[in-house]
Amino acid sequence: MTDFRKIIPITAKYLHFPIRGGSPKVVLQIEHLGQVVREFAAELAEDSSPDWWAFYDVSAFNGETLTLKVLSPLPEAQAAWLAQNIQHSNALIGMEDLYHEAYRPQIHFTSRRGWNNDPNGLVYLQGEWHLFYQHNPFGTRWGNMHWGHAVSRDLVHWMELPEALYQKSLTDMAYSGGGLVDADNTAGWKQGAEDALVVAFTSTGRGECLAYSLDRGRILEEFAGNPVIAHQGRDPKIIWYPAGGHWVMIVYEELPESAAVSDSASTAGFGYAIYTSADLKGWQKESFLPGWYECPELFEIEVDGQPGEKHWVVYGTLKGQFKSAYQVGSFDGRVFTPFMPPAPAHAGPCFYAAQLFNKAPQDRKIVIGWLEGAAYPDMPFSQGMTVPLELSLRRTADETAPYRLCFYPVEELVQLHRSEVCGSRLNLAGANALLAFPNLGELLDLRLEVDSASAFTLHIGEYPLTWDPSRAEIRFAGQTAAVAPGHAPLSLRLLLDRSVTEIFVNQGWAAFAAMTLFPPGERTLRLDSASQDISLSIYTLKSIW
Repeated sequence: MTDFRKIIPITAKYLHFPIRGGSPKVVLQIEHLGQVVREFAAELAEDSSPDWWAFYDVSAFNGETLTLKVLSPLPEAQAAWLAQNIQHSNALIGMEDLYHEAYRPQIHFTSRRGWNNDPNGLVYLQGEWHLFYQHNPFGTRWGNMHWGHAVSRDLVHWMELPEALYQKSLTDMAYSGGGLVDADNTAGWKQGAEDALVVAFTSTGRGECLAYSLDRGRILEEFAGNPVIAHQGRDPKIIWYPAGGHWVMIVYEELPESAAVSDSASTAGFGYAIYTSADLKGWQKESFLPGWYECPELFEIEVDGQPGEKHWVVYGTLKGQFKSAYQVGSFDGRVFTPFMPPAPAHAGPCFYAAQLFNKAPQDRKIVIGWLEGAAYPDMPFSQGMTVPLELSLRRTADETAPYRLCFYPVEELVQLHRSEVCGSRLNLAGANALLAFPNLGELLDLRLEVDSASAFTLHIGEYPLTWDPSRAEIRFAGQTAAVAPGHAPLSLRLLLDRSVTEIFVNQGWAAFAAMTLFPPGERTLRLDSASQDISLSIYTLKSIW
């Protein structure tokens, strides 16, 4: 066994690390001028057959010399091989099939390499939609939490940029948070004409922190006064409250045991805390919503079809009850007052940590969710994001839950449509003939209307989508969602990707997202139903890549 240490003069953009899943994980450090500037863990290959190459942007140190070392001794043969093969160049290695890999989703965002989870910092600025996200550049499992970064000008096509936030160490990672534009320069960071793009994130070693950019998110500089809140919590989301002229942070918080016992309103011991600030730097705690868990959202939305009627919504996870949940109420800038109990929202199963874009034009309520659990066999990437979804709030006939939060794909996705086959008033044989239409391909936007009084099963390969009219329930991928009665016909929209399927019922009243793997060229679509009045529109789609 021997120590590994390599001196690297930085003259190019990337360091490249050979990764092999299942190899012993080692901790690596990068030193600059005697100080540790990066620390991460990786399953380094032991010889000349890595599964894939991780790339790490070190352009910030161009012209400097870095020292790379592994904190534990390595076998001598592996150390010698790594010394020769940890490469430094401007070109990415092993990217010949980038975005065309066997299971790469073609209409859903996935990072070029490595694991991703929660969407972070979603914000719109100067024509760009910013998607930051939790990212492990060195493996296809959770770890090494950085903030990845991608931008889009149309909510459809995404360009991946360099990491936006780096973890400082394995004990000080950059966890989830939100993004905003400080248009009134309340924090005083603006210089020149550029408004500051600000992100709030959880430093696992310090607390809730801020970073800001004056070049549209390309370079983020940490606020010297971090952390702005030190508590047991994570996932800060900041919004502007116009009526009060102040900022509001909603953040997951775990209470000390003494506080949880003494405060009868907080007996759950965890939930969403609400803080306020005039300048983003100093924060005052105002209220607490017990029982909620991780990745909170707070927003005001107009009721669909009711101009002028607006309500506030808390969205997140209700631990032990609903993985995706919402609650409607009022908000005075400090306290959220619900007027209905929490209700289930998106049915999943691959849907978590959804976040709303701040500053979206026309005050649109657009979210992206993490495709939690989407793991693709033998691929150098893992997980991914849902397509962008537009939220609406609809009235219901249920006095207990008078409003329904609905999810539906953004209209911008129609630009992916290529060709269409359609038919109306079809019998079952006619519908299945259309579903078996030759050369449909693997990327489809399928619209289906079926008499809601008739039970049916749509077989998507070996993944059945089933409607039970007696219960007004629809089932997919192990999940069940209730659908409001009285819809005739039942309207379905399916986005079929290479390895992911999203489903929307009655314009988003119910929604599903799941990983669906098919042998290449072997996916079939077939409908079982007694209905003889079926309408179908099937659009083939272009890849976003």
